[in-house]
Amino acid sequence: MYLILHGFAVVTGEDPWKKYLKVLKLAGKFNINLKKQHHPDTYTFHGTGHTTADNVVMETESVWVEWDSYPKRGFRGRFKNNQGEARRALLQEPAGTGDGTVSISSGSFLDSIAVTPPKPEGKEAEHEPAYKTDGLKDFSLKAIISLCTRHYEKKRGVKVVF
Repeated sequence: MYLILHGFAVVTGEDPWKKYLKVLKLAGKFNINLKKQHHPDTYTFHGTGHTTADNVVMETESVWVEWDSYPKRGFRGRFKNNQGEARRALLQEPAGTGDGTVSISSGSFLDSIAVTPPKPEGKEAEHEPAYKTDGLKDFSLKAIISLCTRHYEKKRGVKVVF
């Protein structure tokens, strides 16, 4: 079995598609078993306002004509389909929204079971610099205070009032 990537043949021991389907099935089982398991003291926020991959879309096209000799972006790979025709796979650009790394659908997944205060929220923020914004620093501080307060109350058996 072989796979052609960027014009080079790669020899593999197992059919790559069958191997991929095995791994996909394993990941599916993992996610089904995981469900909405979470730590009881879960606080959530998610970034918004930035293009983020919410779905991964791969389109294919004929390789008879090279439209762009020097592509600047995106994954491109060549393969032969079931009819033996040479095809090119093109990974499409992200079209969802989120923080540039985590989509809103993933970032807000645990919002319905999150501990409050502070309430779950979405803020205009990118993934890496999120904690540099005042609103998210404030959220994080409130979450830490709430977590410490809950722990103290459980250990001491007293209600803390601010």
